[in-house]
Amino acid sequence: MPRELAVAVGDANAAPGVHVIVLAGAGRAFCAGYDLEWGTRVEAEGDAATTVWDPMRDLAWMSEKSAAS
Repeated sequence: MPRELAVAVGDANAAPGVHVIVLAGAGRAFCAGYDLEWGTRVEAEGDAATTVWDPMRDLAWMSEKSAAS
């Protein structure tokens, strides 16, 4: 699923009319609640000319943090 999500986000980023992505899930493994304000602020504080949101990097970071809990 991470690859499919990365492709879907890439497609949405490329589509000028897309402004929102809504994710829905079922079952006990779906997780919600990622702090988008924090994530976008951290991205903005990076080198704006070269920093692009990378959902796979976020997934790896979140997986790392949840494994440590």
